[in-house]
Amino acid sequence: MAAHEKHRPILVPVDFSVYSEAALLCAAELAELIGAPLAVLHVVHDLGEAPGYYAVKGRKKQLRRLEDVAADMLDEFMLEVRKAHPERHNLENAESLLVVGLPVNRILETAEKI
Repeated sequence: MAAHEKHRPILVPVDFSVYSEAALLCAAELAELIGAPLAVLHVVHDLGEAPGYYAVKGRKKQLRRLEDVAADMLDEFMLEVRKAHPERHNLENAESLLVVGLPVNRILETAEKI
């Protein structure tokens, strides 16, 4: 690869599980080795017939938009992974992406886009 060319980002879909944390750490290591940026994606699975709101635990009858709750969860997930793995400096600069839809379709669309 010529010096003027940049690597495309490594896309890491996450669902906040320990498995997605492991995938993120593996991708972070690879990205660091090859000098590529990281893009961390969470897809809010919108079933269509399901209401787009979550009841927030510990708050009586408070409803929040699905996307807002998922965005907070993604931020918290990234914060925890960064805290647990400070040696992975490129996690600090990882781009966080949040989209709504059928996960398989949205992951493929995002991969093509970036």
